[in-house]
Amino acid sequence: MYEQAQLLFFYCETPLHAGSADSVSFVDLPIQREKHTGFPNVHGSGNKGAMRDMAEQAAGDKDERKKIETVFGPPPSGAQDQFAGSGILADSRLLLFPVRSYSGVFAWITSPLVLKRFTSDMRHATRPTPAIDPEKLAKLHSFGPDDNTPDDNTVWHGSNSRQLLNGSIILEDYSFNIEHKTEIDDLAKGLKCFLPPEFQDLLPGSLILVSDNTFSHFVRFSTEVVPRIKMDETGTVESGALWVEELLPESSLLYSLTAATKPKQKVDDIKDAKQVLDYLTGENGLLQGRTLQIGGDETVGRGLIWVSWPEDAGHSSDKEEGEQ
Repeated sequence: MYEQAQLLFFYCETPLHAGSADSVSFVDLPIQREKHTGFPNVHGSGNKGAMRDMAEQAAGDKDERKKIETVFGPPPSGAQDQFAGSGILADSRLLLFPVRSYSGVFAWITSPLVLKRFTSDMRHATRPTPAIDPEKLAKLHSFGPDDNTPDDNTVWHGSNSRQLLNGSIILEDYSFNIEHKTEIDDLAKGLKCFLPPEFQDLLPGSLILVSDNTFSHFVRFSTEVVPRIKMDETGTVESGALWVEELLPESSLLYSLTAATKPKQKVDDIKDAKQVLDYLTGENGLLQGRTLQIGGDETVGRGLIWVSWPEDAGHSSDKEEGEQ
């Protein structure tokens, strides 16, 4: 059982292809999805592999490599003294999904079910996410007899929405009725610190809450679908070398519950679960100020990820407020 846990947030600076072997459509290489919801996700093994690869590229001496083994586990060798790594990297869940908008270029959408699961994951984290108020968040995902969520024909927006057009909001080819909710403003204010600085002022006017059915539709049918080819030495397409792959769009925001147990192997400055997390997100941690590459198509620039977490975002936010 983990002893320490926190949320990591992953913002797609380029489209992301975390591939799946299952395909039942014309898409040859679909992205990973949850079986029961169909929502896109990234398996924890992909997150772990990307972080381990980053650590190994930066590792120098033998002591650094022992830290990598302590956090991520030793490489498979068949030896009897193998042990599990103390870092736990769960699947990344989709939190905000970008959708083309008739006005304002695009909007970030989320849904009550997505926010309910996000609230649950925040509760599991021992390191809090102070920018988000769970009580205010609960007003956006209240199911049951007092259901207070948007229907399939309505979206909820915050103040100064960039998507408003003549009393409605048009996403892709669908026109929606609208309701203004101050809780959307609160959510946008809390989440914007997990976006790159250049886009933080864009989220408050572009965040929209849609119904779960509407969210499910968009994340199934509004991902990027790209045909790819392979050319031979003569500059023509090789026979049969045409395939279609799916991408999670740029500007998507995912999050993952990242946890740690007591190390099975202790090194100088990684002796407990807190220090395991600090290895990833501490002041001089592995992810500090780095861009992560997740998924396939690395050589064509896919999967570049801006990584942030509550403490990191909180420090940035405090600094900005103090400078104003």
